[in-house]
Amino acid sequence: MYDNLLHKSMEQIFKLIMKLTRNTSRVPLTDNIDTIEYISFLVRLWHEQDSKVCSSNWRAEVEHIQTGKYWEFNNIDDLFFFLRQQVNETKR
Repeated sequence: MYDNLLHKSMEQIFKLIMKLTRNTSRVPLTDNIDTIEYISFLVRLWHEQDSKVCSSNWRAEVEHIQTGKYWEFNNIDDLFFFLRQQVNETKR
């Protein structure tokens, strides 16, 4: 059950990453590069289980590679909301 949930979550993260990179400039490394627009994140996921209350939860941490900033999330939905915000801000 958890493997299936993780697989679906990773699939959603992959789709968001593809959205982030789909409209970016991909140019060869030459002297006349103006800008390359992209953002990179390292996403860490782990499963926490609380046997006292019979619950489990996927948690996440996201690190922005260019700045070193990181955010922690208590559930996958918050992670996806954050990534969607980043995609929308990048489009501006």
